[in-house]
Order: sequence, then structure tokens, then C-alpha cells
Amino acid sequence: QGERICVRTSGRQDTARLRRCMGSLHENNYRGHGDSVDQLCWHPSNPDLFVTASGDKTIRIWDVRTTKCIATEGACGCCVGAGLWA
Repeated sequence: QGERICVRTSGRQDTARLRRCMGSLHENNYRGHGDSVDQLCWHPSNPDLFVTASGDKTIRIWDVRTTKCIATEGACGCCVGAGLWA
């Protein structure tokens, strides 16, 4: 409620940064990809999960509560979207 989430690019190619603005500013780094993070997609019904796609041809599912990667899968290099969560 009243929370805004901004996605930032990073100086580190393998990092996604999320800035959460809710009263005060919180910024978390999500590291683990072996190349640039090119895409990010939020889970359609769980606001604590998002997925990133990278030039390393992997996708990673992240939990914002722990800032940890909870799953890694190989990807074909195609776009990540809401269909991933189906």
C-alpha cells in the first residue's frame, strides 16, 4: 500500500537492483547471472517473486524477502513474460 518499486540498472553486468520506496528507501542487489541482466518480470499473483533473464542464457527466480535466487533454469534466449509463470 503506497509502495513503489523501481528497477535500476547496475554498474555490474550480472546484477539486478530493485529500489523499494515505502516510507524509506530500500535497495537490494540480486547477483548471480554470468552476463548482463536483460529482462525482469514480476509474478502475476505473488508480489515477492520475480524472474530475470540474462545474456548467459539462464533465467533466475528471486524472492524479494530473502534477496536470494530460488531457482535457475536454462533459457533459449527468448523473451521472459507472464507466460513463464503459467
